[in-house]
Amino acid sequence: MSVKTNIIHRIITHPGNAHRDDFLSVCIALARNPTMTVFRREPTNEELNGPEVLVLDVGMRHEPELNNFDHHQLERNAPAACALSMYVEYLGLSDSFALQAWYETTKTLDAKGPFATAKELELNKFPFELMSPTEDILLDMFSEYSNERVADSTLLYLMKEIGARMLRKVLALSKEYAEAFAKVRNFTVRDVEMLVWENKHSSTSMTLLQRKEFSEAAISICPDDRGPGWILYRYNDHPRVDFFPLDDKEDIVFAHKGGFIAKTQQMPIGKAIELAKLGII
Repeated sequence: MSVKTNIIHRIITHPGNAHRDDFLSVCIALARNPTMTVFRREPTNEELNGPEVLVLDVGMRHEPELNNFDHHQLERNAPAACALSMYVEYLGLSDSFALQAWYETTKTLDAKGPFATAKELELNKFPFELMSPTEDILLDMFSEYSNERVADSTLLYLMKEIGARMLRKVLALSKEYAEAFAKVRNFTVRDVEMLVWENKHSSTSMTLLQRKEFSEAAISICPDDRGPGWILYRYNDHPRVDFFPLDDKEDIVFAHKGGFIAKTQQMPIGKAIELAKLGII
């Protein structure tokens, strides 16, 4: 991470309603230097020209060397970018954050709006119904400090904690993703692609790997996180995969009636693969 946070003593972000990108940017900055004070107001020219002040999502300038990270001056057709993505890029964490399911959507939502975001997600409309009430309340708390210094010690504590936990989670997933990629095996059985992990990884990293690197894969086989056997999993409701008929097999502990998952007894991986093949229609 190249940003020298020890020289920064103040964070400035825009007044008015707070949004996810400025809120999370400030959280990350506070996690890296908890002693900084936070102001929600317009920056002065002196502050924009001073690298000891971190200016996020306001100021109409993107100058990393001066710690200014705003995107509102960009042209309409510019690639989606927001204060969060600009700051994350400067920290050298773009690739790690890109593994987070919410990250690209957050960039598009802030830079292009809900309608462009819905189009990117191949939806008829943006799913406002899925917006988190927890996030809404936190943003409301942050918004209350419009045109003044953020003085709520509870809110600042939460923001530092959110930033610290986010960085740990992002870096942990990035490391696990790389390890999973190095150890996954893929092969095709009767035109159905299978992915096999013999080491335990989180379902998040495995699902990401399937989506980003093996999007045609229909089956995943990995160690059971609750027992000594294996999990057989169907991706994207593939029409040629159904594990429920395996329910009567002696080596199957459980097969979901929906056919998308089955769990095996403890056995060599080769035997688990043979069982998975029986689920191909």
